[in-house]
Amino acid sequence: MASRASMLTRHHQHGIEAMRMEGQYPGKIIVLTGAMAPARFRITDAIFNVGAAVVALQSLTEGVYLAMNGRIFEAGTVRKNRDAGRFEKL
Repeated sequence: MASRASMLTRHHQHGIEAMRMEGQYPGKIIVLTGAMAPARFRITDAIFNVGAAVVALQSLTEGVYLAMNGRIFEAGTVRKNRDAGRFEKL
């Protein structure tokens, strides 16, 4: 089984709109993350969001979450608001 750190460092490209964050993973803590601007951009929130995801892994109970903008959202309760430039709870 892969460690939590290695799960976070695998490179996958998905739009937040395409992520399915549903499902049951008994005994697991899963924290997905992304960014308003991709990590390859000069100004990006990607690195901050990865850090927030790592910290979240240390304190959350089992479940599926999304780490964005310094906030932790439960799976399926967040949307990308491009006009406001942030992720927000549904």
